[in-house]
Amino acid sequence: MIAPALPAHSEGPHRFEAVFAPDGEQGWKALLLGTDGYRPGSVSWLSTWSDRSAAASAVSDARGPLRQAGWDVGPVLDETCCPTFVAYRDGWRIEVGSQGVVDADRVGVQASVTRAAPALALPAAVAGAALGAIAGWWMVAGIAHHIRRRPAAETLPAVVLFVIGSVALLPATAVSALALGQALSAPAEPIPVWLGFGFVFLRLGAWIGAGLLTIAVLTIWRRPGLDDARQVTQSRPV
Repeated sequence: MIAPALPAHSEGPHRFEAVFAPDGEQGWKALLLGTDGYRPGSVSWLSTWSDRSAAASAVSDARGPLRQAGWDVGPVLDETCCPTFVAYRDGWRIEVGSQGVVDADRVGVQASVTRAAPALALPAAVAGAALGAIAGWWMVAGIAHHIRRRPAAETLPAVVLFVIGSVALLPATAVSALALGQALSAPAEPIPVWLGFGFVFLRLGAWIGAGLLTIAVLTIWRRPGLDDARQVTQSRPV
């Protein structure tokens, strides 16, 4: 399958598989907080060249044979540093790119194959973003409605929790928006934006933000019957 992209002197295959943590380590901390070592699993081959110019030519030369073999070949990106392109066919993804200097005399070019994103991934992401936007609007509108009906001193703690939680969620929200935009506009980008979710502080901020928002909602939302009963009690003459 990947043979059209491989020079004759390629070394491999080499299997890379990181499951939420480098070196195969797993645990609730990595699953909960994420890890910078997570990358999509792949099988790769490495070829070496005498200089960067030869490596760049090898990357460019691999596009033609892949296209003739029926692959949907994307453009070469980052030509000034590490030229890379991706190709898709039948649910598979091939990435060919310069990996920089291997040692003092050689520059490496890696060709890797992995599964492409499922066909339903993009529609599901768009639907999830739409539902999330609706749910977020509904939550903010509901909180604003309850704030207007109550004294400021009573709602201040919930408002503070809501603001801090929203700020903590902003980085993860931005990464989600960028990842969705990349999937819609630049599916051939070799480095997916969603890798940002592997960063510990990003995922930790998302968990903290979600927890604070949940506490704020539970604090400020009460059953209308209790509010009405309290208002009736306060309005009765002594």
